[in-house]
Amino acid sequence: MIIEPGDAMLISHRRLFSDDTPRYFVGTVDAYQDGLVRITGTTWLHDLITAQMHHKEDKRTKVIALTSGTFIAYLLPSGINTDNLRVVYEQQHYFLCDEGGFKMDISDRVGHRSQT
Repeated sequence: MIIEPGDAMLISHRRLFSDDTPRYFVGTVDAYQDGLVRITGTTWLHDLITAQMHHKEDKRTKVIALTSGTFIAYLLPSGINTDNLRVVYEQQHYFLCDEGGFKMDISDRVGHRSQT
């Protein structure tokens, strides 16, 4: 099976309108069947006032229809602890990071970074 219980995932809410803000869900798969994933984790939201990403403190279990077209799903590296992930802002990009050296660009645009 492509998605297994215990897999770590990043679910990105597809932005449908120009004023939609980035929104992510990071968690661990509880179950997967026929395009539906039950996943427990944390919601990350973009704060328009501070321009930073913040996560909600409480864990949630969601059932997400990956075939709906409104989500983009990413499998994260095996063994990653989703509780230790954080979002950092560097060089006009947002990165999902952990203490072990994992770093994934989650920006919703392509920008040119300095080559220095």
